[in-house]
Amino acid sequence: MFRQTSPKTVSIRHILASGGVLEGLLEVHGGCQIDGRVTGEVRAFGQSSAVLLGPASQVYGPVTSETVVVAGQVMGPIKARQVTLKSSAKVEGNIEAQSLHIEPGAQFSGQVSIVAVVEIEHPSKEIPVQRAELPIKSKSDETQSGTAHAARDRLHDITSHDRQQAQSLPKAG
Repeated sequence: MFRQTSPKTVSIRHILASGGVLEGLLEVHGGCQIDGRVTGEVRAFGQSSAVLLGPASQVYGPVTSETVVVAGQVMGPIKARQVTLKSSAKVEGNIEAQSLHIEPGAQFSGQVSIVAVVEIEHPSKEIPVQRAELPIKSKSDETQSGTAHAARDRLHDITSHDRQQAQSLPKAG
């Protein structure tokens, strides 16, 4: 009566390893695996995009992708066509999906919306990334320290400039 669908193959091209910490937006094309901690939004785009959250993963923010598989912890909403909560999953947040599978033992607190079509918003524009060459001289520890501070300050200026550019982009809608 019910036909079992075969899982689609996902190519994992981006990994945040165990112990890794990211604060801000993580946006990738294709698949990503997170075994560390993310404080911010996680978005994966593309026809076979997937976010795989390992048992040690911690995500504090929204997760959006074609497919989301949670074996760790998510504190935020999940929006995907297909969502799987593994037995070790702990999710606090709403889920919007076409398909939801919850394994025995998974913990979930929130509301579920099963919908016919899930609209996954794709990025409307690429945000340009500036790269800076940051020379570090090896004359003495004092010179290295001064150059390292200057390099850090320049990198902060570039990051602030990119944030301002991103905020000035028109919102997709």
